[in-house]
Amino acid sequence: MRFHLIDKLLSYSKWKEALALKNVTYGNPEFINDSHYMDDTLFLESIFQCAAWLIVISSDQKLRPTIVTAEGYQIFEQVCPGEQLKIKVDIQDYNEEYATIRGDVYKKDKLCASLKNAILKLVDTSDLEDPELTKKYIEYLTQIKGDVGI
Repeated sequence: MRFHLIDKLLSYSKWKEALALKNVTYGNPEFINDSHYMDDTLFLESIFQCAAWLIVISSDQKLRPTIVTAEGYQIFEQVCPGEQLKIKVDIQDYNEEYATIRGDVYKKDKLCASLKNAILKLVDTSDLEDPELTKKYIEYLTQIKGDVGI
């Protein structure tokens, strides 16, 4: 992953689900629109990045997803800098070539965005990345501290 949007992977169950954390800050001004909200497209990107890390970890760094389709994407609530998001992704189905996911983004216990269905093509990562660098980033992402419930 070259562009790291999520800050921590709070929990995961291989090939099933993951919960990630995103702290919305002014540290990346390109993430904030003219109305001082996190750009809507980043909700969707955070769902896909959470799913990508889940797949990379579940496949022992052998697979990475690419987006084929995304359906039923809705925004319910805007988010400002200083707020924290939790991203929940569920793998609905998968095989050696494709995975189907759904995902939700929460601010505290309030639903901010939802993706009902996305199909991801699973690609071999052998020529895409440095496995040691990816492993180090996975270790960083999965350092869990404190209460992380939704």
